[in-house]
Amino acid sequence: MRDIPKVHCGNSLVPPQTEVYVYKNLHKACWSVRSSHSGIVLCHCSYILLLNATFHVSERGRQRVIREKTKNVHAGIRGTTPIKLSSYQEQLDLILDLPPEDKDFWKYSLITYDPYKYSSFVDVETEEPKSSARIVEMMCDKELTTIISILTEGAKDGRE
Repeated sequence: MRDIPKVHCGNSLVPPQTEVYVYKNLHKACWSVRSSHSGIVLCHCSYILLLNATFHVSERGRQRVIREKTKNVHAGIRGTTPIKLSSYQEQLDLILDLPPEDKDFWKYSLITYDPYKYSSFVDVETEEPKSSARIVEMMCDKELTTIISILTEGAKDGRE
């Protein structure tokens, strides 16, 4: 049997190209990474990179949060874990698969979700709803400062 390389997720290892659902774990101040197929939590981590991600909000769960004023898991990001490479830059180069002169075509933007203000994930600057992204980078620290950045297509000439 062939040894499959794994992707680091906290202290655990997740097989590459695994479809996962990631959501904020308020009790552990981190991300919970759940298998999309089995529903089993694979690990908890403070950082994860996902490919071909889609953003999901359960409206029923959101309404419960608003009604009861208590937090519950009702929003998350579904995506695929990347293959393991020696550096983050190698990972991006492989994902983008673009010649160096075209890499400026892509830009990062921050997204957020607040059930009291929005019914979906939104761009932090424009407050426009976001439903998917080619790459999602998720970070979370002990104070529950959450950064979710997404790589999106810029203008065709590479400028905003």
